[in-house]
Amino acid sequence: MRSFLIVLVVVAIGLLAAWWFWWRTPARVLELGNTKVAVEVARSDEEQAMGLSNRESLAKGEGMLFVYGTAGYPGIWMKEMRFNIDIVWLDTNGVVIGTETDISPSTYPNNIYYPPKPALYVLEMPAGFVYEHNIEAGMKAQLPQL
Repeated sequence: MRSFLIVLVVVAIGLLAAWWFWWRTPARVLELGNTKVAVEVARSDEEQAMGLSNRESLAKGEGMLFVYGTAGYPGIWMKEMRFNIDIVWLDTNGVVIGTETDISPSTYPNNIYYPPKPALYVLEMPAGFVYEHNIEAGMKAQLPQL
C-alpha cells in the first residue's frame, strides 16, 4: 500500500510540473504574410528583459513575441545573446512598422534598437526571417490570442 501511495504522489508531482511548464511557456501561433510562426510570449518586465538571452539558438519557424502594455519605443539589445536575430516591429493593430535584420550579439553594448514609430509588439526571429519571407512595412500580422 505504501509503494502505491509513493507512485501516486510521484505521478501527481509530474503532472503538476508538466502543467506548470506548459502554463509558464505558452507557445502561440502568429501569422505574418503566408508564414506561421510559433511564438513564445514575453509579457512581464522580467521576461522581456531576459528575452532570448543565454539560449543557444532559435529554431526556424519559432520566435519570441514581446507584448507591451502601451505603444512606445522599447529598446532591444543583444545582451548575452548567442546568435543573430531579425526584429519585426508591430503597431497597436499588428501592422509591421519596421524591421532590423541580421543583428549580431557583437553589437552589445554599443547598439540598442528602437522602432521607427510607437510599437506595441516586437517579434524576434532567427536571422534571415525578414528576407526569406519578404516581410515589409505595411504587412498585417494575425496575432495569437493573448
